[in-house]
Amino acid sequence: MIGYTIAGAFARSVSVVILPLAISGSWAAAGASEFERTNFVMGTPLKIQVSGVSKTEAVQISEKILASVRKTERRLSTWVADSELSLLNASEPGKLSRLSADLSRDLENAFSCESWTNRAFSPKLGPLVQLWELRKKGRWIDLKQLARTDPSQVLSWASESSELISKQGALFWKKNHPLASLEEGAFGKGVALDDASIGLIDSAAEVNLSLGGQLKRFGKVRQKKRWVPVADFRNRDRPLVEVLTAASDVSTSSQTEKSFEDGGKIFGHILDPRTGAPSAAQGSMTVFTGQGWLADCLSTGFFVLDPAEAVMLWKQARLQNKAWARDVEWLWIGPDVGMKPAGGPSRGVAAGRGVAEDAIAAAGGSTPDVLTRKPGIRARASCGLKDRIRFLGPKFPIQWQGC
Repeated sequence: MIGYTIAGAFARSVSVVILPLAISGSWAAAGASEFERTNFVMGTPLKIQVSGVSKTEAVQISEKILASVRKTERRLSTWVADSELSLLNASEPGKLSRLSADLSRDLENAFSCESWTNRAFSPKLGPLVQLWELRKKGRWIDLKQLARTDPSQVLSWASESSELISKQGALFWKKNHPLASLEEGAFGKGVALDDASIGLIDSAAEVNLSLGGQLKRFGKVRQKKRWVPVADFRNRDRPLVEVLTAASDVSTSSQTEKSFEDGGKIFGHILDPRTGAPSAAQGSMTVFTGQGWLADCLSTGFFVLDPAEAVMLWKQARLQNKAWARDVEWLWIGPDVGMKPAGGPSRGVAAGRGVAEDAIAAAGGSTPDVLTRKPGIRARASCGLKDRIRFLGPKFPIQWQGC
């Protein structure tokens, strides 16, 4: 689900890592040959569905998947004090910290996604997660005052706050700001789902996974199209549409998944790295693609961007035949009327401004939370989804992009 998605990877409690691997799943009625289990891992429910093989094989596959997700958690979770990422964040400023092969892959991908989204997604938001207390009850921050009283702090999540350095065939991370730290919230779930599929991509089984709402499928069903529901951003328990897709990975980001209130201010959980404030974006963004980590970071980055900005960025990448954009389809659904921000605007960044100026510009900014009037719904979608969306309620206009 930046943006930091607290409902995403590794939220809530580190205690999940000591849960036993006991099976809590069930075998469907005779003839259905489907095994299903749900475990709480990485701070969120992991639902595993396996079919097309024997019960014994299905259980073994589910155990392998669960073990893989927990292994990823031990590497990436900043809720785990001695995870590789947590130890990396605790390193001394200026020191070159060597990364394992798996973490090198994870961070190279995340840093690349930061560039592709023009920093609407960033893995460098550890300081902001702490500042806004998103892992607690949330705390409203006056960024204008912070920029005056502690201008150095507003540089702790800047693009230059840390960097990856390749040296002698290995990858290192360097902390350039004493408060710099990495946050896995908007790419970790996708990484875990990708890791879970290793060795099982071409399995004879049909495997469907849901980790905190992010979806992945592999095995026999990998190339099959299926209808995927997309929730109403105003009521996450109610789907608005279904999308027919063969994409293996689907991720949705929305501010309505979690919000906070402090001092009369209501704000969302997804942050805009360019301003340091909660994103002012509205509605929801769903991305369909072939890699979990990519769906995860792009749904967040595209959500934070103004829809018009996201469309332009995606179109340009397609025209330039960028590898990351080739198989990406997306659907944005939002209100068709303006929303009244709780504390002022916090959208976008003027070209050439630095982090401190952006923080001042975003001072008082918050997630729009109060509708000026009851909204209708509108949508934008990539052309590849044309004739593949069916409404589950009243129809609303869809503007097709890239046709």
